[in-house]
Amino acid sequence: MRDFHGVLAVFATGGLLSLGSLVGFVTLFGITIRNSILLVSHYEHLVSVDGHQWGLETALLTSTVLNLLVLPTLALRFGRFQREAERVA
Repeated sequence: MRDFHGVLAVFATGGLLSLGSLVGFVTLFGITIRNSILLVSHYEHLVSVDGHQWGLETALLTSTVLNLLVLPTLALRFGRFQREAERVA
């Protein structure tokens, strides 16, 4: 869904979709799908292995919000990521 919003934003602002931006949207779509699959897989693990009942309590809406909003915000604020070359020097 994010990809669709991104494409709409490009057209709404009068921007152009270049080959690079299309590749970016396809990559974003792939990452979004992968994360969704991992989240559903985790739900399945909670039910089948850990013995939780399937329902709202197991879906942990708070963890979804945490992963989508809070974690990126904290990473932007406190993350100390460096390029490999900068770490070696």
